[in-house]
Amino acid sequence: MVLYYGIMLPIPHLNKWKPIILVDIGLPYTGKATDLGAFEAQSGSTPAGPVYTSSAVANATPSILEMTYNLTLANIVPAASAFSVLVNSAARSVSTVAISGTKVQLTLSTRILPGDVVKLFPYPNDGHFSIEFINPLQSEKSEIIITDMAGKQVYDGSVLKEDIAKQYDLSNSKSGLYVMMIKDKEILVTKKFIIK
Repeated sequence: MVLYYGIMLPIPHLNKWKPIILVDIGLPYTGKATDLGAFEAQSGSTPAGPVYTSSAVANATPSILEMTYNLTLANIVPAASAFSVLVNSAARSVSTVAISGTKVQLTLSTRILPGDVVKLFPYPNDGHFSIEFINPLQSEKSEIIITDMAGKQVYDGSVLKEDIAKQYDLSNSKSGLYVMMIKDKEILVTKKFIIK
């Protein structure tokens, strides 16, 4: 084993960190933990860097996006401009970055609203559409109701907490504007959509 000293820089569009400079300083190292400063590597191999595993936005802090990596990160804080955040395809700017352990916290300049946790596509649609949950629901089972603009209910069903996405077929419904309501504990999420 050879001890290397390197600089790890974020490459946001690849969602990983990459070693930029490796210098053999000739010291033996027998440790097992990787580090964003000095780390152990076999001669001729590329040392493992942290890998993104997940992200979440808590209901209590809707302007903080917390990303988790598989390794403990060094407290080398990149500039907020190094991150690109999209919420339902809309760009959000990052105002501050904090690193602690395996977590990176991005404070967004605008908070994520409850309606941002569900993506409905395609929009408009022919009555066949999907919903995707950006953050998990709070209840074990949440109610979904779809009404037309006159208030007539065209769908009444449920979605489970572990569901990430769900498909719907309302192709027998008339063309027009519809409202989907998801009742999840104390939160009511509404999405408007058009059936052609």
